[in-house]
Amino acid sequence: MELVIDLRYTIPPLLNFILFMFLTSKNQPLAATFFIDESFSILKFAFLVASILLILLFLFFSVEFPVTPHPISLRARGFSVALLVSLVVSIFLPPSLFWVSFLFIIVTLPWHNQLFLLFIFLFRYFARSLRSIPTIFIYITQNYEERDPFPPPQVVELQPETDAIEV
Repeated sequence: MELVIDLRYTIPPLLNFILFMFLTSKNQPLAATFFIDESFSILKFAFLVASILLILLFLFFSVEFPVTPHPISLRARGFSVALLVSLVVSIFLPPSLFWVSFLFIIVTLPWHNQLFLLFIFLFRYFARSLRSIPTIFIYITQNYEERDPFPPPQVVELQPETDAIEV
């Protein structure tokens, strides 16, 4: 039985460690020191370009180091969502939160296909339950009593009275 270790999963801890050691200051969070700092040096820019290239390279290619006596292999494995998530987490989270999430990703790695299918099932169930809610249309109308700006003239009927004059 061939037992191998995928070395591309060593990149997120190293990236998190380097970001923590070299790019953080005591008063500002990581993103603020990296992007908002007044002195954007060439060293920071080179590190950013190198990390982006490593991310792109290791998302598709796998370097497998054998534990049992077999040759080291470099092959294209396809896109790894777990590695992408762990790389994003290593950039944006501090080390204490990164290690918890990274260990969770590594421990659940054998079940990612089943978890993904379960997520799709739950998402479809949620969409179906939203569609089953009946649609209720409520129409609100207002009746305005229109008043004439010029009311009709009042008709006064005058009855001619004949008063008899008596002499």
